[in-house]
Amino acid sequence: MGRDTLGQYTLFDMNEEIIIEEGEDVQNCKTCKKDKPLKQFSIKNTYVNNVGLLSRVCRKCEVIISAEQKKRFKIYPPPPEDYRCPQCQKNAEEILNQNVAVYRDTYVKVKERARKFPWRLDHDHITGKVRAWLCNSCNVSAGQLGDSLESAERLVKYYKGELDVSTGI
Repeated sequence: MGRDTLGQYTLFDMNEEIIIEEGEDVQNCKTCKKDKPLKQFSIKNTYVNNVGLLSRVCRKCEVIISAEQKKRFKIYPPPPEDYRCPQCQKNAEEILNQNVAVYRDTYVKVKERARKFPWRLDHDHITGKVRAWLCNSCNVSAGQLGDSLESAERLVKYYKGELDVSTGI
């Protein structure tokens, strides 16, 4: 079987019983849709004073997602050096030099990681179909819209002033 994480993972029962102790805090995994104890979620970001942000995906689902991502990276080669993000039109150099949020000592870590590879492989989370290489900022923006064309169209209408926002501000 080698190092195929997905192959190794399928050796285990995916429908294991999750025992939640009384008084234990839980969170719903956005992938498997199960309520699980917080200890089954990774800390994705650590900010000042060791305040962390939990992943919305449980560790078991993260393993599967990571294996799928590795497979996509093998199929789709990195973009050429003169490539520009189809959404924001920035090239790799512009992406790497844009402002990065600085939280004490985390700046160096963020910048070093971004220097390695500025692109993210955008894909449909339902079908798995790859769309394009995007910069991280545009990929996150698309994800925040839920990969939904309807959400994107509402955002465009909002920017054009075509939505009734009278109940807002």
